[in-house]
Amino acid sequence: MPEIKLGETSIHYKINRVNRKGWLFFVHGAGSNHSIYKPFFEKFKNHNFIALDVRNHGHSHGGETSLELIVADIKAILDKENIENIIFIGNCLGASVALSFYYQYPKYVQKLVLITLFSARYIYLSFIFYPLSSWLSSFFGLFKFKRKLKFQDYHKYKERPVWYYPM
Repeated sequence: MPEIKLGETSIHYKINRVNRKGWLFFVHGAGSNHSIYKPFFEKFKNHNFIALDVRNHGHSHGGETSLELIVADIKAILDKENIENIIFIGNCLGASVALSFYYQYPKYVQKLVLITLFSARYIYLSFIFYPLSSWLSSFFGLFKFKRKLKFQDYHKYKERPVWYYPM
């Protein structure tokens, strides 16, 4: 998988370049990686596409994680690959990233496909959720432990029930 280095952060992505036409850009949800889109890779083998492992997911690692940083990572990838016209396909966190990218760089985005958008506007009782999640994040940030993550191929779990989550 190609990668782009941004300081201490290493961003990996899968690329399929077949012609000079438009591009599909897949962005997965939180806790997942690019393998969630494996069923699409075979369907779109004759199309250009990029499937991103966002910061601290899949093969990407290092650095802080935020919507703004992920948007900057995507812009860096598009600049590196010399791509200016994309169709975003984003799920959950990926949908929020795609929308944020569109607001910042609308001329790059031809279309958006947003699946289960995660946004304060759509969260019931968000006035409680955000302060609580900020407090929990600060609390756990006091403990300097690193969880050793291994790459998980989520596509191999396609025959499992929806509630099954691999450990």
